[in-house]
Amino acid sequence: MVSLSTLTAEDPKNLRGYTGARRINDGWKGDFVADATSAAFQYGLLVSARMLPQDRAEILLRTHFDIRKVDESYWAPVWQSFLCGRDSDMTFAELSERIFPEPANDNKFFKPTVFEWSDPAAIPVRDWIYGKHLIRRHVSATIASGAVGKTSLKIVEALALATGRPLLGIDIPKRSRVWLFNLEDDMIELRRRVSAAMIHYGIKPDDIGDRLMIDGEKSLLITETDHKGTKINVPIINALVEAIEALKIDVLIVDPFISSHDAAESDSGAMDLIMKSGWVRVARDGNCAVELCHHTTKSDASSGAATAMSGRGSGAVVFACRSVVVLNPMSPEDAKKAGLESPAGYFSAIDDKENLTPQTRLRQWYKMVGVSLGNGGGEGNLSEFRSDNIGVVTHWQWPTNASFTEEVTGQQLQAILNLLKLGEHRKDAQAKAWAGFIVGDVLGLGSTKEAMGGADRQRIARMLDMWIEAGELEVYTAKIDRQDRPCIRTV
Repeated sequence: MVSLSTLTAEDPKNLRGYTGARRINDGWKGDFVADATSAAFQYGLLVSARMLPQDRAEILLRTHFDIRKVDESYWAPVWQSFLCGRDSDMTFAELSERIFPEPANDNKFFKPTVFEWSDPAAIPVRDWIYGKHLIRRHVSATIASGAVGKTSLKIVEALALATGRPLLGIDIPKRSRVWLFNLEDDMIELRRRVSAAMIHYGIKPDDIGDRLMIDGEKSLLITETDHKGTKINVPIINALVEAIEALKIDVLIVDPFISSHDAAESDSGAMDLIMKSGWVRVARDGNCAVELCHHTTKSDASSGAATAMSGRGSGAVVFACRSVVVLNPMSPEDAKKAGLESPAGYFSAIDDKENLTPQTRLRQWYKMVGVSLGNGGGEGNLSEFRSDNIGVVTHWQWPTNASFTEEVTGQQLQAILNLLKLGEHRKDAQAKAWAGFIVGDVLGLGSTKEAMGGADRQRIARMLDMWIEAGELEVYTAKIDRQDRPCIRTV
């Protein structure tokens, strides 16, 4: 690998080239061609501004292209992007101002403020709006891969805030005014999704009043990016803050974040600017909570699940947020543990970055349910098939051991205990003489491997575990086929 220390040559300009190249490398996170072309363009700018010799920039670009294992077929557009940056006529002064902005010469601004003690009891309490996730004057984010349920979750959360009802089991101190700004769906589709959620939760128009604002098919681009870099579109920010103040908005939800800017997501400087001079300013000046919906590009290598640092592009987005909730679809393994036939439609949420509260990392589970809008027209059964069926997010409680046995009657339990006294019944669920088949036979769930469904097998396994824990059953060792085998019997 090329050492960046070789860039600190006798020319002082190369000192800035050294720092600029390191920032490019730090911001180049993955193997996506968009990240590679962005980095290549920035390398080209360093050459154009005479901060780096072209031969060294070429070597760095090629080296990091290979290290990040970008598909070789993308080298041509990446090289073309480098040439565009090189030929951009960027001057040393212009690029220096972009990468190393001079601090404002304002003595008042840089004069340290002496801390003055005051009674802590007089300090205003933090204004939490939704659980410990949304807080006034701060930016939060929800991160997930596509189609997990971000938008559906935000719609139900917006309705919960507007009605003041804990629809998803999250604490809501008071009703809030919410502005859901969707940058993907059109207004007709948004109307379908919101209406379905209102039908499912029995929400009437009077329950939300004028506290829910929803926009789609509108632009909310808060940046302007060209070959010289990214700038905040101040008039857009000002207009947004004015609207928030005029309508007394408590929560602004932007879905998705990527559609609110035109900068390269791998450009850490641009992302930091967008967050701190853009969305943090909106939260501060608008005196509201800002929620950003962000997509993932990668998952944790050990668990296969997304984390707070799985967000697309630069980590500057996550760093600027006070709370980051991460959504993950239920895994097949978790579905088996929960006694479900399939993990489809289930997902979890965990706050993976809690800056203002002690970390709890409690996992909330959600389930998508289908709701018919009844818009198919006509009469009879066919009208239901013609109607739109919309997915709505609901809170789902992970089953406890007790929940697996709560429907078993005393008579059924006694029958199970009596039958387990007869013969040897294996603990291994794969065995033909598994104790669970006795339970399945009594409960009408099947008495053989072929007759019993996978979800029922998982449920019965959890039942046996609970009865063993409760002392109704015990595990012992029996000699079967000349080998010691764990078995289950009545105590």
